[in-house]
Amino acid sequence: MNYEAPLTSLVWITSSFSFAFTYIVSSMIIPTLGGDTSQWWKLATNYFVWHLAGAIIPELGKVFTSTESRHVEKSSGPPKKAALPRHPFLDS
Repeated sequence: MNYEAPLTSLVWITSSFSFAFTYIVSSMIIPTLGGDTSQWWKLATNYFVWHLAGAIIPELGKVFTSTESRHVEKSSGPPKKAALPRHPFLDS
């Protein structure tokens, strides 16, 4: 079972809502900023890009950290116990 799927779905659903909500609220709150009527969508787009990066970066990280990733599936079991290094002064 993929335990990450519900969280991934939740991230994309809330991100989609946030994207739409940002444009709607920005157009209502700041229709003109400093006499320029195009500032609201520029600010909303700036927020959209940063928020999109915040949603995509964890997805890219799952390539390396997911239990479903290819390199994890290649693992042949638990790691071998490593030998501890000897201390030159204490281990005589």
